[in-house]
Amino acid sequence: MKLDHIGRIKGNIQINTKIKSANILDGSYRSIFKGKSLNFEELREYNIGDSVKDIDWRASARSTNLLVREYVAEKKHNVMFILDGKYSMNANCSDKDLKRDVAIDVAGTLAYLAYKNGDYVGSIYMYRDNPVFFPVKQSLFNIENFLTFYDENMKSAKIKEKYVNSINDSLKYVTDYFNKKSVFFIITDLAGLEEIDDHLIRALSLRNDVMIVNIGDVSLFDKKSYDLDKRKYFSQMFLKNTKLLRLEQEEKSRIYESLVNRFTKYKITTVTINNRDDVVPKIIELLEKHRNMDM
Repeated sequence: MKLDHIGRIKGNIQINTKIKSANILDGSYRSIFKGKSLNFEELREYNIGDSVKDIDWRASARSTNLLVREYVAEKKHNVMFILDGKYSMNANCSDKDLKRDVAIDVAGTLAYLAYKNGDYVGSIYMYRDNPVFFPVKQSLFNIENFLTFYDENMKSAKIKEKYVNSINDSLKYVTDYFNKKSVFFIITDLAGLEEIDDHLIRALSLRNDVMIVNIGDVSLFDKKSYDLDKRKYFSQMFLKNTKLLRLEQEEKSRIYESLVNRFTKYKITTVTINNRDDVVPKIIELLEKHRNMDM
């Protein structure tokens, strides 16, 4: 099997980053996660979803709270990518890039970093309202497979399909059936962020590291703004209306900031990526933000 996506992603990392930045990217990935090992780190209050086996009964007896033991990072992590399968991911996020292509680059870059670190990588997304699940493996071929399948499934999706392909269905699937403590990267757009169910994201974040990548939307007043339902570009008459453009930008910012605040409550970090050129620096930003959140 040819590693077309992986080969291109490796090339992008080498071409678009200086050696110093590449080291930051690699170092950022390795330094942020906590997991299970034999090395005890600290006690913390019990949260719903914690394993009963981790409760320190003696320390809890001396305290007014139920306490659990927390451990430093394992050498190996399970890294899962939850990709948005809605048809809207075929829309533009910039004048030259589609959302699905940026999503593939984000997932591929992070998956490649995880592979280099010796971690296990898997993914899930909904296609025609059914989960497409790739179990966690330490394999470049597994990464190439899920990137290729996602790309082909998104390209074959029809505009008027009855399927919802809700990202909540993916979240419910992993909370119901995937019981390995993991690092989750949710890759979606603003509509997907608004859709995320609060109970599901809270349940996922109790036992796992969770980070979100928001793939930006092209402005309604951009020349690449396309109506997916009507299969045509929006009228050029709107492009010069600066007042409407400003109002649109303000409304998007308001919605996004409210969602960021909502996810921050659960120690979930979020970053927005608007084009393929920004993938590597924005990934560095996301990983650094997540690491600093736990300090």
